[in-house]
Amino acid sequence: MTDTNDPTGIVAALTDDPEPTAADQAPERTAEPAPRYTIPADVRAFRLVREYHRGGQPPRTLKRRLTFAEAVAHCADPETATRTATGAKAARITAQYGPFRDCWELDLAKR
Repeated sequence: MTDTNDPTGIVAALTDDPEPTAADQAPERTAEPAPRYTIPADVRAFRLVREYHRGGQPPRTLKRRLTFAEAVAHCADPETATRTATGAKAARITAQYGPFRDCWELDLAKR
């Protein structure tokens, strides 16, 4: 495309986009970013906390000194959240305290 008002061809060079090449494309993100710190798998540095969605009920620590794998395995159980639970125990907790979920967090408290 040529423009008679652009004898140098600069406008044409800026507006005529060639087909993008592989070098022009942003690299695909295939992995999670590296963590800022690593905790060895056998370190018991996590705790389970039950959070209630209704106001006024503070979070409750369920267990301490868990490994990361133990904490994640507990939270993966469908019975540890109102939204996915089907058992009688979860129904009782929900009736008494309102909707809840169990989550894990790093336990840095000195014991």
